[in-house]
Amino acid sequence: AFRSARAGARAPVTFARPTPDKVAAQYKDERWRKYLLNLYTETYAPWRLYYGRYLCRKWNEGKNEKDPRVLDNFEIYFVMRSNTGVGIASEPKPWMMHRHFCWR
Repeated sequence: AFRSARAGARAPVTFARPTPDKVAAQYKDERWRKYLLNLYTETYAPWRLYYGRYLCRKWNEGKNEKDPRVLDNFEIYFVMRSNTGVGIASEPKPWMMHRHFCWR
């Protein structure tokens, strides 16, 4: 979930369970899905910085630093939920794995 600290555009973030079709729609393809899941592991922790830079570049393309729509900073969360029984899921456990500042 992204929140822009600039221009007071703080959108509410929800960790509600998405439907399966929305989960699948989050990923461009299988490679992106695998890459993003790998970012959760400590082995791939250094790649979080590069993913943050990529997101800033893509979002801010064609904008300058003073544009109110510019993405200034954001946090990347991994949400863990385990199944405790058939059809019973535990509460989501969000874990902030990266905080990124686009202009630093």
